[in-house]
This record gives sequence, structure tokens and C-alpha cells, in this order.
Amino acid sequence: DEPSGAAEPSGDDERAGGERIAVVCSGPDREQSMLWFAMVQAIGEAERSIDLSSPYLVLPATLLFALQLAAARGVRVSVRTNGQSAEAAVLYHAQRHHYRRLLEAGIEVRETRHQYNHAKFLVVDGRTVFVGSNNMDLRSAHLNFEIAAVALDAPALAGEVLATVAERDTEFRSVREEDLPQDPLRRALDGLFGPFSPPLWR
Repeated sequence: DEPSGAAEPSGDDERAGGERIAVVCSGPDREQSMLWFAMVQAIGEAERSIDLSSPYLVLPATLLFALQLAAARGVRVSVRTNGQSAEAAVLYHAQRHHYRRLLEAGIEVRETRHQYNHAKFLVVDGRTVFVGSNNMDLRSAHLNFEIAAVALDAPALAGEVLATVAERDTEFRSVREEDLPQDPLRRALDGLFGPFSPPLWR
């Protein structure tokens, strides 16, 4: 029950053993973003697990909704990004604006303690792997030219990616709801940067 459309958009599809590998792209010169369509489709078809990593985590509404729906139907969803000590202040406020909704949906949010997280990947059900240039933010979704390799039926590759994640796990901390700002001023600051920062700072 593989994500049937994820490997089809570009036409650059070849078999390597049991795997299917494709290249998908997005950019302002395209009427439709096949990269984002493929990612949302893969998330929508997830049955067991979703592991996502992005240096910037200001999620487009469609991607956020897809993750929330996946968590609601019992899929384990884990998201990794940069913590306050590693990220620019404006971007950190913007991404923290989304944390509350992710946590309320039952999605695990992990952020770096000190080191910078460069990893950009999506692994679904331990067998579908996206690795590319795109961050999980509005700028990547709508303004930048992005490209990603997609591997379907690739449990060995997915296992290697997740094993590397496990090795680096001590560099991350889990974010809990009680870690989020409680005072109105700090919450308002996160809310202010959330909608406006993605296209402007980076």
C-alpha cells in the first residue's frame, strides 16, 4: 500500500532492487508543487509512523493539517528542529507559535539543545523516504526552488536514516506544553512573528 503518486510527478523514476526512486521539484515557476503534493500524500497514507526533520519549522497550513490528521488516526508523529540556542530569534518565535497545536495533536516535538540541526527529511512507515533541499516552511513551499529525492519501498534506507537520528538523539530535548510561554506578552510575541516571518527573514 505504497504512496502511489509520490514517485510519479517528475517522471524520473527508476528501480533499484525492490525500491522505486524519483526526483520531485517545486518552485515559483510551476503552477503545481509536485514536491509538496507528494509529501502531503505520503503523510496522508501513513499507517504507523512519521518522522520529520527540518532546520526551520514554520509549517504551511496544509502540511500542519496533514500531520494533525495523521496523529488523530493513531500514527506516531515525531518532528525535529532547532532549539532557541541554535536558531535566529525571529525564526524561533515563529516556529514556537506552532508548537502548541502540534503538542495538542499528540505530535512529538524535539529541538536541539545547542547544536544546529541541518537535517531535512521525511520518513513514513519506515519505508518511504524524502531527502532534499526543502525546509518545512512557507518560503520553501511557495518562493524557493526546491528538489528532493523520494525512495519508496526502501526500508533499508529508512532504517539508516532513523538509526542516524537515534544516534543524535542526545543532542535533542522533548518540548512539553509546560515548556511553552505562559505569560501573555511572550505568547503574543510568538503569535506576532508566526504569520509574518517566513517570507521575510532568511
